[in-house]
Amino acid sequence: LQLWAQQSAMADFLVIGAGPVGCAVASMLVNTGHSVEIYERLDRIEPHPETSYPIGVNPRGLNAIKQISPELQKQIKDHGTVVKAWEIYGGTRKVAELCSGTTYGTTRATVNHLLYTDAVDRGVVVNFSHQLKSIDFEARQLVFKDTSSRMDHVVDATHSKVIACDGAYSAVRQQLVAHDADFKASVQITPWGSVYRALFAHGDTAALDPLVHYIFNGLYVAKATATTWAFVPGALLADESHRFLLTDTATPDNVQRLKAFVAEKAPKALELIPEEEYERFWQRRAFPGQIVQCSQLQYKGWLVFLGDAAHSVHPSTGEGINSGLEDAAVLSRLVAEEGNSDALFGRYEQVRVQDLAALGRIARYLEQSSWDAQFRVSSTITTILVGIGGKLGLTGPSKEAYMFGTLIDEDHILSYSEIYSRWQHQIRYIKPFAERMAKWFGPKQGSPVPAFSTDRHG
Repeated sequence: LQLWAQQSAMADFLVIGAGPVGCAVASMLVNTGHSVEIYERLDRIEPHPETSYPIGVNPRGLNAIKQISPELQKQIKDHGTVVKAWEIYGGTRKVAELCSGTTYGTTRATVNHLLYTDAVDRGVVVNFSHQLKSIDFEARQLVFKDTSSRMDHVVDATHSKVIACDGAYSAVRQQLVAHDADFKASVQITPWGSVYRALFAHGDTAALDPLVHYIFNGLYVAKATATTWAFVPGALLADESHRFLLTDTATPDNVQRLKAFVAEKAPKALELIPEEEYERFWQRRAFPGQIVQCSQLQYKGWLVFLGDAAHSVHPSTGEGINSGLEDAAVLSRLVAEEGNSDALFGRYEQVRVQDLAALGRIARYLEQSSWDAQFRVSSTITTILVGIGGKLGLTGPSKEAYMFGTLIDEDHILSYSEIYSRWQHQIRYIKPFAERMAKWFGPKQGSPVPAFSTDRHG
């Protein structure tokens, strides 16, 4: 017997997904005088940092959070640590450094819980354990499975607008792809060539600067909280030697191979990680992913996609949460200026789509360099030559300097379109030279495209 209940939505906006972007846009819209209700498939927002992974909130994201309240921005800064620099190592040598001082290192779970708490304090209703089953786009009805009661809830959203913030594997997006051929044609999915999962350790060591984020040969090492370090191996799907990192079993062999992996990639980290952590690693959630690009961001003025649901990127861009928070700020600013009209989502798409297309092009470039050996050599040479050219005054600052480095602050934030345009102009001669160098001195051919599909319509 299938139990169900029907209700008419009373809120002006229904947000699908209580992640950072969903909670942020809810608070921002409440600030404009509108009512908001959130539907979330999980049963709670987990506050513990060790359930997620390290992130950086840059001035783009901080500026969006300030639009909710300066006090919330201060809380997020206080729960994080200023990132002095990113240091990139090849073998035991530091091959590159990007100075910052503008970005705050923290975890996704920390930021999400602070944003969730703020939204609830503003009166936003959050319906937990509501997993989206289907959408009737003509009748404007959403069907959720309440996983706590096993009852289906049919929500009549005729008089509400829907904001999809349900992540890279968006159930809303998949529903619309199945319904509308034009929208399906607008969606481009590029699976990551890697999967990530974190080790954590408490304490400090003189070998690691807590204000620096390290990239040790594919192992990301960063301070996750004031007392906790995170160590995030990237398991390359095309690399057979990394297959053990994709399993979920702490066998003696897997534990020993993980220790050897960390010892090889980041010997400086060894003294911090306790023995039992090598076993806990296999119990933690693994994070695969995909780059998502939607050239159509809304549907008939009733539904709009924000954050990863519209434009998931790769961790190496440093823009995942920040671009999503900026989405929320752009949308709420339009509501404040122009009202909650039928044209709202169309205006949002008009304002935002070109910027997000530029971000997607940057993301695809960086993602390929994470797993394609020859492409990685080429991109590394390009980065080094851009750095040298910048110091000599020939090429100008790197794109990273404008994204999370020293040349971005809350009063000087370039659009992704402008950053991409400057970067392309900067590498127009360097990139072809680097590609030739990679063919001569790097691997003789590129790595195979990872055979890994992560989206039902991908």
